[in-house]
Amino acid sequence: MRAIPVLQGGVAPLDDNKKPLPMKLFPFAAALALAACLAGPAAAAAAGHRVVLPGGVVPAAYRIDFTPHADAGDFDATVEIDLDVRAATDRIVLNAADLVISHATLSGEAAAPRVTMDAAAERATFAFDHPVAPGPHVLAIAYHGRIFDQPRGLFRLRYATPRGERTELFTQFEETDARRFVPCWDEPAIKARFELSARVPAGLMAVGNMPVAATEPLPGGLQRVRFAPTPRMSSYLLFFGLGDFERVHREVDGVDVGVIVKRGDTARAAFALDAATRLLPYYDAWFGTRYPLPKLDMVAGAGESIGFGAMENWGALFYFERDLLVDERLATEHAREVVFLTVAHEMAHQWFGDLVTMDWWDDLWLNEGFATWMEDKATGHFHPEWQPWLQAAEPRQRAMDTDAREGTHPVVARIDDITQAAGLFDDITYQKGAQVIRTLEAYVGEDAFRDGVRRYLAAHAYGNTVTEDLWAALDQGSDHPVATIARDLTRQAGVPLVKELGARCRGDHTELTLSQGRYATDADAAAATRWHVPVIAEVPGRPAARAVIEGPAPQRMEVPGCGPVVINAGQTAWFRTRYLDGPADAGLPALAAAFATLAPADQLGLLADTAALARRGDVPMGDWLSLLQRVPADANPAVLEQLVVQLADLDRLHDGLATQPAFRAWARARLQPVLARIGW
Repeated sequence: MRAIPVLQGGVAPLDDNKKPLPMKLFPFAAALALAACLAGPAAAAAAGHRVVLPGGVVPAAYRIDFTPHADAGDFDATVEIDLDVRAATDRIVLNAADLVISHATLSGEAAAPRVTMDAAAERATFAFDHPVAPGPHVLAIAYHGRIFDQPRGLFRLRYATPRGERTELFTQFEETDARRFVPCWDEPAIKARFELSARVPAGLMAVGNMPVAATEPLPGGLQRVRFAPTPRMSSYLLFFGLGDFERVHREVDGVDVGVIVKRGDTARAAFALDAATRLLPYYDAWFGTRYPLPKLDMVAGAGESIGFGAMENWGALFYFERDLLVDERLATEHAREVVFLTVAHEMAHQWFGDLVTMDWWDDLWLNEGFATWMEDKATGHFHPEWQPWLQAAEPRQRAMDTDAREGTHPVVARIDDITQAAGLFDDITYQKGAQVIRTLEAYVGEDAFRDGVRRYLAAHAYGNTVTEDLWAALDQGSDHPVATIARDLTRQAGVPLVKELGARCRGDHTELTLSQGRYATDADAAAATRWHVPVIAEVPGRPAARAVIEGPAPQRMEVPGCGPVVINAGQTAWFRTRYLDGPADAGLPALAAAFATLAPADQLGLLADTAALARRGDVPMGDWLSLLQRVPADANPAVLEQLVVQLADLDRLHDGLATQPAFRAWARARLQPVLARIGW
């Protein structure tokens, strides 16, 4: 899922950064949102018990038939649920919200059950006057519900055309809004098959997760559209769309790949269709598992949302138009990049999230962190000129700022009640989660990491997992086990700090002395934490060295070559680095002198770490200014952009001070060579 950041003090417009960002709450707002969620769940959750439906009865399949009334804002429906009653029970409990149940029957039972709705718990209870015997049963329910004007449950979008206003219908079920469309077991671990049919106007196109299996004309200008059954999947991945649509498509390795748009917009679908048809074979090969559905549609919804940009419904990915459609006559390169990244993100979910799904919302990062990492990896493969890893440096730093403050949370955060889950759609889950994946890939190597992911997907296809399942698959037969490192990074909040305590040349190598602490910006977040930190260090131009640094005790590592040493070479690992302040031939002074020769990623990392530590008072502000002075006028654009950002940050520190004019004069002089090179 991709969504829109919420800024301090209110709701932001749709994100307009250089790369689209998944659902993010900025630091202060994120802490407040998570705290509010954690404060308000049911009493059972407060006691440390997960609030889930009772066990003993599970669904195998749903057959849903419904009729939407778009203008009236409601729908009528029936559902037949194939049940497996595993232990005798006198009640069946499932999720339902904003639904009115008019009738229910259970196969083999002469009397209808008593139906009780609990609006607060979003549950429906079907009670019987005697225990229902174990075995297969069919629960049939007739009900009706609402069509919303916001993306939850079944919702509608309106847009203007020369022929008048048109209405589209879509579903949005993550995290738990499937229960607003159908009474169901609305938990990710309770997978089932879904067979959907709808009575809709004959002139409109209906879209589901699977291809249309049959169409039957009905009186009154209607038609009944029935979709093929889905594979076993979680309820939040079910999808339905309806509108005055057109579809462009192409077959790729036996899969019908399409883009569905409102009538007249097919020209704007070409870029996304081309992206998807290139990405699908790449993902098939990388994951070692072929995409398992017969079709993959990307569906564009009119307008935009302040909540999210796209959703990974299996086989029917939903996007708001700005995240999918490109007008080639007017589009900037940035617009193309946004669409490619978003398509890459949602398509990665077809494996990580849809084929293999987290068992519960604790492990949301298995979906979102992995897809965020994979979008950059795939984009770098097809569009290296966009330099996605450099573009990812800014959200990485923002996530570090969040993680350094009081109120942050671990990547794997305990969720007892579903009402808490919304607080996890933030930079920690998406950006830190992605950086954990990148840390581990860099540590074990690309091939070994990919092989571990393939084992994970093959072992758990159509099932559910917890984070430990991924670590087990990565460690299987590995020369570099990752479970200990990974647990530290995902189960502990905070940012590790690797300190350079000493560096000296011995022969043709540099002997580094390092220790591990914690980088924090709030006193309450500064508690000592021990991580196993994988460090890659190198003298530019020489082979890299690897070591795992743990705890505050000094530890040594040898790096080939003598000269300035970059710690966290390539900036692939989740930690900040505090370099020695001197002597001139080592630490920060030596790296500053060699700044122009460093790789752009390491230039960005050095700027970010120095700025963060200077703001905290760990290094002199003069060291930060001296480093900014070293940025060459012909540096990578991402580095020049960071130079401007940091100068603006420093300017804000001078607000209201008599020193601001002098600082601005210095900053303008610092930028003059850059501006002269760029020109008007």
